[in-house]
Formats: sequence, structure tokens, C-alpha cells
Amino acid sequence: MHLNLTVGEPIAPMPRLCPSGSFPALSVVIRAALLSGDVRAEIRAETARQIDAFEQAMGCRPDFIDGHQHVHAMPGVRSPVIEELVRRAAAKRAEGDHAGPPVPYVRDPSDSIAAIRARGVAVRKAVLISGLATGFGRVVRVAGLATNQGFSGVSPFDPARDFAADMRRFLEMPGQRHLVMCHPGHIDDTLRRLDPVVESRETEFLVLSEGRWSEGHQLVRFADL
Repeated sequence: MHLNLTVGEPIAPMPRLCPSGSFPALSVVIRAALLSGDVRAEIRAETARQIDAFEQAMGCRPDFIDGHQHVHAMPGVRSPVIEELVRRAAAKRAEGDHAGPPVPYVRDPSDSIAAIRARGVAVRKAVLISGLATGFGRVVRVAGLATNQGFSGVSPFDPARDFAADMRRFLEMPGQRHLVMCHPGHIDDTLRRLDPVVESRETEFLVLSEGRWSEGHQLVRFADL
């Protein structure tokens, strides 16, 4: 599930964070969440609504949760998101519900500066994201949720790049439970209206489908891990 707090409109009104009715930019979300308990309460409620909507649409709980622009791991935002995930996991255990994963796997978008520099792909962007997400993985693990240890895949979204070569770089200096982010997909008019960065998605889809990057790796369903 891809938590969204920065594009389009919330499922229900969020007057403190979204007085205009639409989500603000990521920097505004972070600042508002850091400064206002009311905003954090709205974020927790919207997190719950989006997970409920996912479950109703898919007929199952999410195996994996991350956030658009890594918003789930940002300062101020991370606390209400984690609180809601912990609450839901506790309720599931109390109900004796063993369907699906015991807790969702939550993406930690941070990694060491040395590893980011060694890979050499979108270094400044990856360092910025990692810096903002500092400490998130530790907080997730203390809360009893599952997360990766090691992260790569931050991309310049340039469709002219050799994505197969980038994928091989993303696997350099992996963490103990390394996670590589990618954005494969097919482009349509709806996506173009929502996301200004779309042209590289088709390239990523083709490379991942054809396995030209794999060198012994294998694609499997996340739930099977």
C-alpha cells in the first residue's frame, strides 16, 4: 500500500493539514506535522482510512506499506503512521485473526552514505532522503513492525538511462535485508495528470520483465518472502 499525503485530495476532510481540500507539498506536510498535534491526529486518521480503503478494494490486508515521496518516514509524520500500524496489529492479534502477515512490512528509505556514494546513482537525492529518514528503521523495529535493513533504488527518473545497469548498481553494498525501490508501470492519461515523472516507468517495467539485470536473482511475490 502506497500511503499518500502529498498528491490530490484526502479521503475525508483534513482541515488543519488541507484547508484548501488538497494535500500540500511534502515540505509543508513535514513542517505542519512537527508543529501541530492536531495535524498528527489528522494524519493518523487518514492513514487508517487509506488502509481501510485498500483492504476493501483488495480483500486483504497490505503485505507492504510505504509512502509517496517517502512521506511515511518523514519527521513528524512517522509517529502517527507507526501508532496506527501498531494499533491495527494489536487489534488483529486480539481478534485472533491470523490471515495474512502478522504485521505489515514497512519501508525504511535510509542507508549509509558510503553505500549511496559507492552506487553512484542520484547521490544527492538519495542522501537527502536518507537524512530525512534517519532513525525511522530503529523506531519501526522498536514498535515491533518489520522493515528492511539497507535501501537503494533512488533514481533520477531519466528514461534515457540504462536502468538494467542501475539495477545492478542498486545491489552493490547491500544491507542485511536489502530493499531496492523501483517504479515499473504502464502510462495512461490518469497517471500523467497525477505524476509529472512517468516516462521511465515503461523502461523499468521492460527491464524487470525481461530479467536483463538479474545475474542470478529471481522475482517472486513479496508475500512469499
